[in-house]
Amino acid sequence: MKQYSHNYTPVADAAEDLYRVTRLLANDCIDAALSLVNDARGKLLLYLSRDNMVEDNDVADGWVRASEVEELINQKEG
Repeated sequence: MKQYSHNYTPVADAAEDLYRVTRLLANDCIDAALSLVNDARGKLLLYLSRDNMVEDNDVADGWVRASEVEELINQKEG
């Protein structure tokens, strides 16, 4: 059975973009800051539109998909 963990990469990328926005705003680079805000927003929307589960068999506290557990149980009962 596959084991999964959560992929926080898009959120981390958006957070980095937003930090860069603060630096741009401090230097009055409004247009560049606005562009980065929109990029960060896009990354967050992409994150929210996915389940963000990545296969990871090298994690101690990962999880399995409920559908796979149900399938395994049904195979053993059948």
